[in-house]
Amino acid sequence: QDLSAYLITVAGADRTGITHQVSQYLASQDINISDLNAQVMQGESGPVYIMILEVSLPNSVNPVQLEKDLAA
Repeated sequence: QDLSAYLITVAGADRTGITHQVSQYLASQDINISDLNAQVMQGESGPVYIMILEVSLPNSVNPVQLEKDLAA
């Protein structure tokens, strides 16, 4: 199985379970997380959660579709 390295950035209103939901979805797609950095910053309308993930995508995963799925 060939793998390609990608960076994924997730940003949104801070709430419980964001890391779990994103990592669970990625695992369901056989996407390996090799590095994860997360922090909460103050935004204009409250705390903003920012997560940056370094991942390995199998060739069977379409990066454009992955981006759409994560946005949803």
